[in-house]
Amino acid sequence: MRILNNKSKFQKKTNKSRHNIFQARKLTKNHKSFFGLRIKSQKGQAALEFLASYSWAFIILLLMVGVMQYFEMFNFSKYEGQTCKIDNNFYCNDFSIEQSNNSGNYSLNLLLQNNMNKEVEIYNITLYEDTGEEIVCENTKIYCPFKDNETYAIASPSNGKLILGGSTSWVPTRVCRISIDECPGIAIKGYKKKVLVDINFKGEDNTYVHTAKGNIYATVNEYSNESTLTGLCDLANFNTNSKFIIQDNTNKSLFMIDSNGMLLILGSVFENFGGNLADANDFKINNSDGNIVAWVSNPQGNLYLNGTLEQFSTMQSEDGRSELIFQSSSGGDVAIFDDSGNLYIRGCVLNIN
Repeated sequence: MRILNNKSKFQKKTNKSRHNIFQARKLTKNHKSFFGLRIKSQKGQAALEFLASYSWAFIILLLMVGVMQYFEMFNFSKYEGQTCKIDNNFYCNDFSIEQSNNSGNYSLNLLLQNNMNKEVEIYNITLYEDTGEEIVCENTKIYCPFKDNETYAIASPSNGKLILGGSTSWVPTRVCRISIDECPGIAIKGYKKKVLVDINFKGEDNTYVHTAKGNIYATVNEYSNESTLTGLCDLANFNTNSKFIIQDNTNKSLFMIDSNGMLLILGSVFENFGGNLADANDFKINNSDGNIVAWVSNPQGNLYLNGTLEQFSTMQSEDGRSELIFQSSSGGDVAIFDDSGNLYIRGCVLNIN
């Protein structure tokens, strides 16, 4: 009996020991879990200390980005030149794109010179986004000559057939103003916008419709009550005190170019003119081989080029290249005739009739 009792006590002690071992294991596991939580807390504290130490650097970086954005330093288009290119039938003398008044739209203004040797009638004008999507504006108005207040033609909507209403006509070398108003689309002040244009016109026989294609890339200006063109080709800016002149024997000016690169001609400009029709009375420009590549006709005052004309050009002369160079008093290039009969001018072309 005692033995059995002792065994029974032993068994109880053994069970108690096992129970204690289980508790020890459980405590050990709990301790490990607690220790693991403590490690995670230390990692979070380190991240918090890092942010607290270097947050000033992030704040300065954000301030710098904000200042750069305020001064439009990310507006890379403002460093690009403004251009207005129309095919040989017309010359784009001046242009502007400006926001419309409180409507979110914009308006397009052009000064175009009839570069053909006959009167033209504009049939209609169509605008396109750079993506090819057509832009339909509220109306198109043409003033001819460009200083007239009376409209020469009007269309509503802008891509409709123009209805003649004035007593004037668009004769050769005449400069007329085209205003296209309330055009839908994004036009942000200070940023560049590109618009493609198709000018459909008829000749004096009024039989066939021809198309002159071009594009305008200009900085968007804010709204004004009057048409504000870029001013890049304003006759009032011609420097009469510093100019090169070609005159006929009666002292009538046929060709003038000033120190700003603005070119005034009596007649028209003809590009890619094949063949030499210059006579003894004309002012001729020869290349290094002695061939005539450009000339000013007398007494008409037309400028004929074997090549093309580039207005608002940034072209610079180079040593060792055969060129006729016009420079300002400060030594800057304002106009260059190259060996192929191309003419590069810093300004624009205006008719002096």
